[in-house]
Amino acid sequence: MSNKQLLCRVFGHKWEWCKCKRCGTLKCENHKWDDRCVCSICGRTRDQGHNWYYCKCKICGMKRDEGHKWDDRCVCSVCGKKRDQNHSWDYCRCRVCGQTRNTDHKWSLCQVKCEICGAKGIPTHKWEGCRCSVCGETRQDHHNWIKKDCTEKCSICGKERESHEYQLMSHEVGYGTGRCYHVDSSDEIYCLLCKTPNACLQYPQYEVYKYKCVRCGKISVEHEEKETTDKSGNSYINDLPEADT
Repeated sequence: MSNKQLLCRVFGHKWEWCKCKRCGTLKCENHKWDDRCVCSICGRTRDQGHNWYYCKCKICGMKRDEGHKWDDRCVCSVCGKKRDQNHSWDYCRCRVCGQTRNTDHKWSLCQVKCEICGAKGIPTHKWEGCRCSVCGETRQDHHNWIKKDCTEKCSICGKERESHEYQLMSHEVGYGTGRCYHVDSSDEIYCLLCKTPNACLQYPQYEVYKYKCVRCGKISVEHEEKETTDKSGNSYINDLPEADT
């Protein structure tokens, strides 16, 4: 034991911060922390006693994963960390940053969709005919049709559709390419567009049916395609023009 140590044992240490000026003994307290949170006397780095500003030490800049200052994007404005937890949830959406999750939705009537994020649910409609008795949504079937003249109207949703009573007026056999419309008439074949007799016999054949409603007089024309073999022996169905109604 040195004389200095002996003096300190008898008379006590002369502390300057964490170190005895006389014998050099160190103690783990009263450190002199610099701007890096390192003691300038003994060189110890501290893990406690930081001067925290939210998640960052004002003295040394050390960061911790707590005490963050969250902004309106759920990003810490001090250290830049983005959080995936501890959102302020309003059902499925964070009130702070707007992030959504696939749980805790706020379902509309019959669970059709979420009123917060718009996610689609599994509907739980209670159908009465074509209309749900809970939310009022309608579907394309199970109507209750009421007939009036040539119109039918659903008594539940109000949808209307035509309902004619057709009778066949005429039946003709036609030939053509889609533009030329050739019709059998008496002993010759002529074109209703170009008026050419005995033309286009090599083109595919189709049949034309003309109907008329016995109640309102509406005309309906339908084409029936025929598979035809042309002069080269190729079998195909004609590309017909659209029927007029």
